Amino acid sequence: ALMQYYSLDKAAKYDNFPGAQIPQYLSRYPNSFNQALHVASILAGTPAEDVLKVGDVIHAIDGVEVGQGRGVVFQSGA
Repeated sequence: ALMQYYSLDKAAKYDNFPGAQIPQYLSRYPNSFNQALHVASILAGTPAEDVLKVGDVIHAIDGVEVGQGRGVVFQSGA
């Protein structure tokens, strides 16, 4: 999947991100500039194709929160 940073306000308005969680997210990640990871597109034939959809907002992976400035390593489950 190809990800991009995306406005949390837009995510709440257009992508069903829970707006009530925005202040908590910003408190945890003050350098996030009101942005989170957003699925921009999905590559055909990848494991993400069965799990993600375009427009998903990623705030945790396997229970580990993802905030700007935190390194995340993505790998195939294969």
